[in-house]
Amino acid sequence: LKFDYCFVIRGDLIPANILHYARSISDKMIDYQLDGLAVSEKILDYDNLFDQIYVFNEQDIVNYPNYNLKAITNCFFEEDNQEVIEWDIYYTGAGLDERVEKIKQLINHIKEKDCKLNINLLTGKDSILADNVKFLKHGISYEENILLTKKSNVLLDFKREEHDGLSLRFFEALNFNKKIITDNKAVVEYDFYNPKNIYITDFTNFNGLIDFLETPFQEIDELIKSKYNFKNWIQQILR
Repeated sequence: LKFDYCFVIRGDLIPANILHYARSISDKMIDYQLDGLAVSEKILDYDNLFDQIYVFNEQDIVNYPNYNLKAITNCFFEEDNQEVIEWDIYYTGAGLDERVEKIKQLINHIKEKDCKLNINLLTGKDSILADNVKFLKHGISYEENILLTKKSNVLLDFKREEHDGLSLRFFEALNFNKKIITDNKAVVEYDFYNPKNIYITDFTNFNGLIDFLETPFQEIDELIKSKYNFKNWIQQILR
């Protein structure tokens, strides 16, 4: 049994014996790291197993010049967007202390606008921070996250200190025509960036946020969107 390709996501999380076996039955073996190498550096131990390792943080190529790395963004899986909007702002993710503080600052700024929030912070405990802002003991499935995304107007995004790569939220927002509030300034370099769709803040200065929330989403050119569709994305990787 021999395969033309073996495509691996986050190979640093896969046992070495499985990677070696996959290599033995594959003509080409390709890995994609959807997190920065600062937090997934172990993949470099398996560099000799892969024909190519793709990273979503371009700076990793500069930081690790002796390895077989190429940069590519995250992508989205095309789905319909036929859901009734229930929330203005949505976030599910790690409830790190600094993120909790940023959310408190955001809530304080928009409290007079009467925004409907659906914010879920994974902290290992169950409790309530504010109306529709919850601490969760357990995470939710990706399918449920996508459903909640479809039912929301705006997504919250927090940059990881370790890298500037764009999270999946940017591409989910691109797919479903959602706006984003983020502290990742690197997004201005991307061809889909539009300040009417993506609001950049340090979560201290919120100048213009209310206007941003009240302005409708501006459609992105389909040629730009299609670049990030999984069907085109995987073709780039396997070419």
